[in-house]
Parts: sequence; C-alpha cells; structure tokens
Amino acid sequence: MFRLAEFRRDKKLTQKDVAEIFKCKQNNISIIENQKKDLTDAQLEALIVLYGDSVKSYIDDIDSVSIEKGRKHVVGDYLLPYYDVDITLGFDNIMNDQTTIPSYYLNIPAFKNCDCAVPVYGRSMTPDINDGSIVAIKEVSLDSVLPGEAYLIVTDEYRTVKYIRTCKGDPAKLRLVPKNLEEFDEMILDKSKIRKVFMVKGVITNKIL
Repeated sequence: MFRLAEFRRDKKLTQKDVAEIFKCKQNNISIIENQKKDLTDAQLEALIVLYGDSVKSYIDDIDSVSIEKGRKHVVGDYLLPYYDVDITLGFDNIMNDQTTIPSYYLNIPAFKNCDCAVPVYGRSMTPDINDGSIVAIKEVSLDSVLPGEAYLIVTDEYRTVKYIRTCKGDPAKLRLVPKNLEEFDEMILDKSKIRKVFMVKGVITNKIL
C-alpha cells in the first residue's frame, strides 16, 4: 500500500486538511492511511494531484487499483471523469466551489475529446437537454465560441448551460438563449464576467422512450 501519512506530512497537511479537500470525515482519512479501506480510482487520482509524483510512483505496484493499468482494459483506452457539481439550466445563483475529485469515470469512447462530464438540472433547455441529463464538455476560449452552439458558462454568480448568440451592436456582450422560450427568457451577459466557458459536445439524456 502507500505511505499516505508520510506523503501527507511532507506536504505539511493534517488529516483534517485532507478530509476537507476530499469533502469527507476525518475518520475516513485515518482508515485509508491505516490501509483498512481500498481506494477508488477517483481517490487515487486525487491523491496524485494532492501529493505529487511521490504517490504516483507507488501506484504501478498495485495492479488491482492502478489507474493507468485499469485504463488499458477500457474500450477506446479512455475514461471520462464525471464531476458531481451543481449546474443549473436556469440563472439561479449557486456556490461556485468546483470539486477537484471525480465521482467516477464514464467509458464513452465517442467523448474522448471532452474534458469531463457533469449533470445539469432545470427545464430551460428542454427538449434538447432534459432536467437531470449529463453533458460532456470541453473547455474553450471565449474567442472561439461559435454562435448558436450550447455552452456551459461559468461566472462568479452561477454556472448555466445555454445557447450563446452574439449581441448586435455590442461585441462586449453575449446573449444566453434558452431552448424553452415559452417558460424562460434570454439573458444579456457581459463577456468580462465569464470565468470559463465549455462547449457541450454531447448529452446523455434521462428521457424514457
């Protein structure tokens, strides 16, 4: 197993610090460090990010939990990380505390060019994107945004999925347009307020046929 406690102390972190990063109880960190609980691939990847290559060098010695070795048996040799973050299809204000630890991975070779997958909630993009669907996204620069395509827009106030269109007469602003215009209005957003933008490359719907 790993010398997790040693790696943690090298980073001058307490078990409480790591528990807050992992969003779990401190007792869980103690259990993991005492080798009483197997680590998931998501936890291993998070530890590599947190502790550095010193952890990664030990992973290859454990075939049953190695991320890299596990990926060799996946169709298309790719796993899409799924982050269980709050994404709204409306304009509700939410906390923008992006998680850094994937909840799990999706084996979808068609989305191999995407960065990750996230859930979306709300009715403003129905029927194109239903409430509770999962979207596969890829981060792009604001300058490369294609008018008419669906994007996840992240600001300091909210995250939302909308169609982006240009704002005539004002190149410093964008129109965020919902699909369900019967129930929802479009919004004008200043480009300077956008922290990140992700193109929606695919949708995994929960619609029952």
